Amino acid sequence: MSFRFEYRLGEAGWALATIALGGRKTSLAVSYLHDSLRDLASSVRALCEGAPAVTVVFMDEPGEAHLRLRRLNDDRVGIEVIWYSDWKSRGMNPSVKERRLKGSTTLAKVRSQVIAALRAVLTEHGEAGYLERWIAHPFPTEELRALETLQPKPPPQQH
Repeated sequence: MSFRFEYRLGEAGWALATIALGGRKTSLAVSYLHDSLRDLASSVRALCEGAPAVTVVFMDEPGEAHLRLRRLNDDRVGIEVIWYSDWKSRGMNPSVKERRLKGSTTLAKVRSQVIAALRAVLTEHGEAGYLERWIAHPFPTEELRALETLQPKPPPQQH
């Protein structure tokens, strides 16, 4: 299944994440209240290093989306995007939960799309421009370098 990820900075403290899977896509407003780009890069790195599953938070005001990535085997990843009406990651009990996307793709595709999105943001804004717009969090330079150089490992065997 095809997969595409884009991340565009907006005005101070806002971004737009777009996730396309197969023939469907969803766009998520992202607030600076959570360091979502670093969370994404670190989570995909963990997945490549063998973690069985990760969750990335894209916080809005109000609400948030969770991008859940789960290793299905050595090269496939299950993807699910869930929208919550409140900040579930901060212990609030959302009244609305909505699945926006579900499917699978390759780990290589997820990794390459996240690297491309990070590179596009860095090319367009630079580290200083990113911090100026994102306010509370610097660009995840180290996480990008780590993603670019690591070789994905298979998930641990379950017995």
